[in-house]
Amino acid sequence: MKTHSFENIIEIQEEVGIYVSDVIHELEHAGMSMGEADTAAFPKLYRSSGRRTVCYDIGHGNRAFQPKQDYGHYDVMGLYRTHGIDGEDAPTIILYSEVIEACAAEFVRLKYGLPEDSDAYKNQLELMTERMIVLVYTHEMMHWLIHQALCAEGKPLRNPSCRNEDEVAYHESLAQAFMVYAFRDSELMLELFHDLEAGQPLQYHLYKELGFDFKAIFNAFHFLRRDSLQSFEILKRAVLMGISRASAEEEPALWESLLKNPSPNVLATQAFPLITAVMEQRFPKLSIGYAARIGATRIGLI
Repeated sequence: MKTHSFENIIEIQEEVGIYVSDVIHELEHAGMSMGEADTAAFPKLYRSSGRRTVCYDIGHGNRAFQPKQDYGHYDVMGLYRTHGIDGEDAPTIILYSEVIEACAAEFVRLKYGLPEDSDAYKNQLELMTERMIVLVYTHEMMHWLIHQALCAEGKPLRNPSCRNEDEVAYHESLAQAFMVYAFRDSELMLELFHDLEAGQPLQYHLYKELGFDFKAIFNAFHFLRRDSLQSFEILKRAVLMGISRASAEEEPALWESLLKNPSPNVLATQAFPLITAVMEQRFPKLSIGYAARIGATRIGLI
């Protein structure tokens, strides 16, 4: 059954714009800026009836889309692109309308168990489709925001793309954490956000490891922008240590913690070359110890 939610896309854009502007406001409090970005400069929005048949999963890479498992999977409901369509040089968001509508129908069926021919089902489906559009649209806008934000020095990240699992975790955990903050006053959106975590790949749960001190998260994001280092391991430690700016007093403590506790899991292993490169540049003596320690941990010596 077709819904009418996409006919309300202008109202939805305004609602999403409020959520995103709220996060931008907090980033500016942390000392960042969005350059010339404003509501009028938000990414172009396209609605597509197409389908993405694969999604990304940490630990598996690209895998086939599984409808019953992935009905809440952002990778198959929407897409953020740093470039436009047909060669346009502008950020773009694509919403896959048929997938969103199908996911909303599956969600309503599983959550409420309503007969599909009932008015209650139709009303709930209309509401859920609209809320799911808001959720997916907001998620993709958070990716735009992460790529757009400028640190106090006016410098963006050098590499906005996700080249490895650690960077995927970094981007998705920030997007999810920013959404929790943006939806903090909307019980309905937070409920849907958490309901759709069931069956989601690891990268959509990692934000919980950052805790819920959002001031610390915004400040740590600012610290990482200065470093141009998109590492979930660094982000997590910066948040937990309360590092707000890369001052001469705070920065060495972060690298010392990496030296003493290298955490050689898959994400830390992915981050290892990037972390080592920064340490070699700023703290050459520490970098030798870090490389030796994480190397020894990898092969089971310590």
